Amino acid sequence: MKRMVAFTLLSLFVVFGYAQNNSVSMGGTVSECTVDKGQTAPLDVSMIVVSVDPVGSGMAEGGGLYENGSTAVLTATANQGFIFKNWTKGESSESFLSPYSFTVTEGASYVAHFVEVPENSIVIGQPTTTEEPLPSNSYYNYTLSEQIFTADELGLTAPTDLASVTFVNTGTAKTRNYTIYMVNTERAYFRNAVDWIVPTEDDIVFTGSVTMAAGGLTTIYFNSPFAYDGSSNVALIVDDNTGSYSRGMECRTFTAADDKTLYIYSDNTNYDPYNPTSYNGTLSQERNHVIFGLASYEYTVDVSTNSDEGMVSVEEGPFYYGQQCTATATPIGDNVFYYWAENGVRVSVDAIYSFMVTGNTHLVAYFGPPVDVIVMAVPEEGGTVIGGGGFGIGQPCSVTATANGGYLFTNWTVYDEVVSNVCDYSFSVTGETVLLANFEKIPSNSIVVGQATTGRTFLPTYSYYNYSLTQQIYTADEIGQACDITSIAFFNTTYEKTRDLTVYLMNTRKDAFESNTDWLVPTEANKVFSGVVTFTVDSWVDLFFDIPFTYDGHSNLAVIIDDNTGTWDNNHMACRSYDVDDYQAIKINKDDVDFNPFEPQEYSGTRLNYKNQIILGLEGYTHTSVATSKPITVYPNPTENELYLEGNGLKKVEIYNTLGQLMETIDAHGSDMLRLDVSEYGPAVYILKIHSDDETTTRRFVKKMTE
Repeated sequence: MKRMVAFTLLSLFVVFGYAQNNSVSMGGTVSECTVDKGQTAPLDVSMIVVSVDPVGSGMAEGGGLYENGSTAVLTATANQGFIFKNWTKGESSESFLSPYSFTVTEGASYVAHFVEVPENSIVIGQPTTTEEPLPSNSYYNYTLSEQIFTADELGLTAPTDLASVTFVNTGTAKTRNYTIYMVNTERAYFRNAVDWIVPTEDDIVFTGSVTMAAGGLTTIYFNSPFAYDGSSNVALIVDDNTGSYSRGMECRTFTAADDKTLYIYSDNTNYDPYNPTSYNGTLSQERNHVIFGLASYEYTVDVSTNSDEGMVSVEEGPFYYGQQCTATATPIGDNVFYYWAENGVRVSVDAIYSFMVTGNTHLVAYFGPPVDVIVMAVPEEGGTVIGGGGFGIGQPCSVTATANGGYLFTNWTVYDEVVSNVCDYSFSVTGETVLLANFEKIPSNSIVVGQATTGRTFLPTYSYYNYSLTQQIYTADEIGQACDITSIAFFNTTYEKTRDLTVYLMNTRKDAFESNTDWLVPTEANKVFSGVVTFTVDSWVDLFFDIPFTYDGHSNLAVIIDDNTGTWDNNHMACRSYDVDDYQAIKINKDDVDFNPFEPQEYSGTRLNYKNQIILGLEGYTHTSVATSKPITVYPNPTENELYLEGNGLKKVEIYNTLGQLMETIDAHGSDMLRLDVSEYGPAVYILKIHSDDETTTRRFVKKMTE
């Protein structure tokens, strides 16, 4: 009953207020709605509510009652110390501009979001639109743009160092390679399309790669500050040398009274900013909405060590906000550098640490003795391993396993726990570590092609999209023989996925894809498999063919996979792959196109210089990956004199020290229990490599000092 009464009263208020007063006030804002005089029946109207976030950061106007089908205009005005970011409705971003106009179709709440700008900064321009060409056009390989900002806009009356510039990208994230110049100039505008301002090498304030964030602010901190003279206008010159393109970046702009911008872009010309007068550019009244950061020299950086096992040094300050600083750590004697920490938090494992100063900073360098990372191949004849050695805590370590002829890499394990299933494995050292590279014999009646160096998402299919089409070329040298192929297997390293696939195999003379449309065209006769496949995790997944494929032994082999699933999943699968010297794979993926493999030329795909590691099954092929974990018990641990091992079918035990040196080999003769006499060993940590009927595993034990 209360709801009905409230609704009735609200309805009467809306009708009466709308018809008699023709306006509604919402928190001090007024929206006009014109109607014929004397109208008493309610119109089809909606309430638009506006607010700001955070409170006190600015003003939002334009809320009120609107007739459906009419245009609402919302305006956001930032308070001092803030900048407008965007309008949101619910969870979605609606616009990065103010004013923001839209057609009213329903009642809704809009929030104007503002971002606090750093102290000692200058905000220039109220954003009214966006421009793809400014500060550079990511849809083209190269851009040169020049914009003039006036002394009145800067508002500085004395010489001042500028330390950064901030742009607001309303589109998708793009990474571009920029050289930025800033010039004191008396020029107030550009007179024609070749009236460029010519910078010098001394005018460079930044050079490097910049990722323009999606829908947000990106601050570019200068490599060296710009000395503004306090009275001139300033020219901001951005030379984009990226050499590649992708549409999607649009930065906020505002309109000037005259042509204060000149720009040019091309796929074929990498512009020379020192000789620009030959370029016929485009004049514009649009300039980027920017924030210039002032170089405030007020921050200090000091360094110390956790012990006397190392030395440290740092550049002298004071520093301004955003300035780069480098600290150096040097170990003494046999010690190693571990990491840099700030306020107890690890910030870098690089002994020479370069960072951006954002406040007073105290860094501590941690040193200590090296810890051992031991790498071994299991079985020893299965392959070779490189990496390991002495490392500092927190330091990166990379190891590589390479299978010998007749063997296949399985995975890396640390004390029977699988830590990686690709040959190249990188990790941060947390302490003494024994890594086993496990190998298995290549399954009988099969051909393994490629070493599994990493896992990648695009091949053989990309489960992040509804549909995909991929083609991969394997050379005659890689396959090595003529044969009838009965299956193909891929190794999935991430998430279990079920996909609906059609597989085609072809003998081909093609050894690489020459362009993004250089597809191979199969026929129905090339189809070897069609059906639903579940790619389980950390295992080989076999696709057994309906009929064998006859490979001729002298051509190359094309593997074509058409994914017709029609659904996608954010947690996509990634299969083992390896790098090659040429573009021997091509792929395309979309949500709205179920690709036709018989007419692929109309699709512009992406060429790849890597391809999947595969197992080609021949007649009689079966495959089961070797298990790597068995219940083997070692006790007591730590021990003084005796050590017992329990497991099924123990054959041999090897004892290594932490340097990887073999200390002793004991034959177990297939027993289920083995007693080891370790009384003569010195107090230390030792590694046990235990060989049984089905596997080889490792354990470690601690030899205590005898009391």
